[in-house]
Amino acid sequence: MIKQIKRGITHVFKSTLFWICVLIATVLSIYDLYSNEQLYSMESARIGTLTAFIHATALSPSGIFQMCAPILCTIPCALSFLDDIKTSQINNLLCRMKCSDYYISKAISTGLSGGLFFICTYVLVFLCCLIISPVSSVRILLSPIIPFTHIYQTSLLGFIGVYTVHSFIFGYTFTLFAMGVSSIVQNKYIGLAVPFVLYHTAMLLAWILPKSSVYDIVKYIPYESFNIQIPYLHTVIYRHSSILILSLIFYAIGIYRQRVLCESSI
Repeated sequence: MIKQIKRGITHVFKSTLFWICVLIATVLSIYDLYSNEQLYSMESARIGTLTAFIHATALSPSGIFQMCAPILCTIPCALSFLDDIKTSQINNLLCRMKCSDYYISKAISTGLSGGLFFICTYVLVFLCCLIISPVSSVRILLSPIIPFTHIYQTSLLGFIGVYTVHSFIFGYTFTLFAMGVSSIVQNKYIGLAVPFVLYHTAMLLAWILPKSSVYDIVKYIPYESFNIQIPYLHTVIYRHSSILILSLIFYAIGIYRQRVLCESSI
């Protein structure tokens, strides 16, 4: 199983599509940085590398990067399970290893690919910010609703570390979610589109529904799980956990569907 996971990760780093998505995400982050200059009351070149990075990614009010991240992290590898089914590669793999080992390793490697998407993107964004603003970083007043404000006030690098872990978890869970959906619908385009549409639809519903009358419903919608600008840490954990559970349920249904189809074709 370990070899299969390593093989999956190696395939990710050799994928041209993966690096194209990483480059697109990097460009969007830098665009967000320059778009937010008026909010800083100073040029991006003067706010410092760490602050520039934070406001290009984690705390970007314009949020084009945050808006597109859910689809960009899923495109490279979320369809790997469906590809194995469509090409019948799954039959060859299941002949050489235990079924449970294949399904578990596929889930782990696919999830890791989504997390690694953000790691690679953030490395490139950080290097760009180092070139754009190679000066000491200044702190910009944060909204008190951000659960990691105390870390930001103590260490900008620590805040970046926490946000990177948060993004990695989002990439892992959301890529698994897309894989689960695609394994059920058996369609690449729908498999990628449905999670992205659901993510933004849930966010829209949470904003337009009257909080006073249906707050008990709204607070349970796992929306904006990539956004760190939310009131409580337990909310962040709840949203990641909800998506992970849904992903595993959908993946289990997809596995069952695949096995039924395989048995019926014998």
